[in-house]
Amino acid sequence: MISDTTAKQIAEEWLKSGKQPKDFNYVILDSQTFDRETVWVFYYQSSKYLETKKFDDMLIGNGAILVDKMTGKISVAGTARPLEYYIANYEKYGTCYPMLDNERIDNIEYDRATSTLKLHLYDGIQWSSDHTLMREHIKLLEKKLNIYCNYIDSGEAFRDYGRKKTNRVEILIHGMGPMNQDSKRFLDGYLSKISGKQYKIIPIQTKGS
Repeated sequence: MISDTTAKQIAEEWLKSGKQPKDFNYVILDSQTFDRETVWVFYYQSSKYLETKKFDDMLIGNGAILVDKMTGKISVAGTARPLEYYIANYEKYGTCYPMLDNERIDNIEYDRATSTLKLHLYDGIQWSSDHTLMREHIKLLEKKLNIYCNYIDSGEAFRDYGRKKTNRVEILIHGMGPMNQDSKRFLDGYLSKISGKQYKIIPIQTKGS
């Protein structure tokens, strides 16, 4: 079983692997660290905010990091629901996002350093080679993406976060495992359909989420 010290090192390495804006290095909050039966749970914040305590330096929308006690696998909780919802999903299914929740946006993060609004979509469904299952998966993903696009196109995103303060909007799709050719064709087609709009869709394929 992985100790809290090792789990923290895994979480810190994961944070370092991502792009961190200058003066916004991410720091694990030891006072908020705790564990459940199968995972260690870590919250983090920008080092600049911890020094200045200024709201403008605070990270917003950053979900807790879950580290599996047996395997060390990283999973990131969303913020649309209570943390216990994501922990319960992980303990039951091995992922915080066992299925596409088409009723809401999974996680919203505003990066003040780059004035970027990031909408995270967590697709916890493994891509299948079975065409029937694949088509159903694609339908669910398209329905979910439409919610994200409508949130931006309607102007609601800018009303919530301020149009003047937002230079860029990204939709990041976190998927389980590699995409097959059919799923890639779907995503390419979807991207071409919305080309020229004011946001960018970025697929991020992981071993788990």
